[in-house]
Amino acid sequence: MNANTFFLFLETYIMDHLPFLKKSSKHTVRAYNTVLQQYLGYLKDVANVPEDELAVEAFVANIQPYLDWVEKERNCSIATRNNRLAVLRGFLRYVAGRDPASRPLVEYVNRIQDKKLPSAKTASYMTREACESIIKAATPEYGKGIRDKAMLTFLYETAMWVQELASLKLEDANVEEGYVQVMAKGGKKRRITLTPRAQDCLMRYIYAYHDGEKEAPLFYHAERGWKKGLTTDRIRKIVQAYATKAGKLNPDVPKKVHPHLFRSSKAVHLLEDGMTLEDLAEFLGHESVASTKIYAEAVEEEKKAQ
Repeated sequence: MNANTFFLFLETYIMDHLPFLKKSSKHTVRAYNTVLQQYLGYLKDVANVPEDELAVEAFVANIQPYLDWVEKERNCSIATRNNRLAVLRGFLRYVAGRDPASRPLVEYVNRIQDKKLPSAKTASYMTREACESIIKAATPEYGKGIRDKAMLTFLYETAMWVQELASLKLEDANVEEGYVQVMAKGGKKRRITLTPRAQDCLMRYIYAYHDGEKEAPLFYHAERGWKKGLTTDRIRKIVQAYATKAGKLNPDVPKKVHPHLFRSSKAVHLLEDGMTLEDLAEFLGHESVASTKIYAEAVEEEKKAQ
């Protein structure tokens, strides 16, 4: 492979493969391009690889020194180092799919190990079946079941923080357009796209519980004729009550369940379904992909246990 072919692969990977075939978000495409351009700069300025000699061989041969440079010279974290490696692997898998001769080189890169995060903890999460059992425990035909089923579905499908859920007002939910606007940590607003399931459940709940008061809390309880928003403590108690009920029928449901367990469970399930760390970080509202790495660790641990 010559340099012209290599740069053509690089261009089509960023401009076509990621956004159109993989359906990656603009955030992910931008992040991948930044890493690849940084590595090209390293090859030119640090490794002294002439641009007209740059092909897959030189690209692969300098990956390990580059990772050491990222960590030691640029003082980046191990999580950042691992993220850089993941991006380079992704591009090389694309190249190998179009240039069979490069596959042995790509297999070599696949053998480069991620570094273990020294203080990383494996995220706690529930199985999909356990999550579904808790949601189904809220029977919509009785009492507050409509509200609670919508709230539990919402917690899982949106993976939002319990504080975000408690602060939602009716005006924050645009069911027709399929999104909610939440106030994230640090006072920043972010938009969460609703899955069809969450959209349907929320629509049914709003029809039954709301009469158009835009300023009303989205999830509330009635007190002396007033709509009082559910506090984070009350949400935790509701979640635990349904988990206890579900646990009697499904032993996979943990004895102690809190709202954040829905968030971490959804994160792990999305990674299992093929979502990239960058897209997951955006979905969860993380400012850095390093914060999302804990969920990838959980997926890896699960694979080892199988």
